[in-house]
Amino acid sequence: MADHDSEIDGLIDEHRDLMAIMGKLKRAASEPDSNVDEILDELEMALAHHTEREETGLFHTLHEVE
Repeated sequence: MADHDSEIDGLIDEHRDLMAIMGKLKRAASEPDSNVDEILDELEMALAHHTEREETGLFHTLHEVE
């Protein structure tokens, strides 16, 4: 499992990053003239990247372990 620790740590970091983006989105949603569209684009890109990493990395590894 030690070989996969850095991959798991990276995914955990990405979860923190996603939560930070969602916090920005929540704050921006209540501000007039905010940059909600830019934040949504940022969130979409981050989620696409993260989902791909989970599908090809984490979930693939978990399937192999079973």
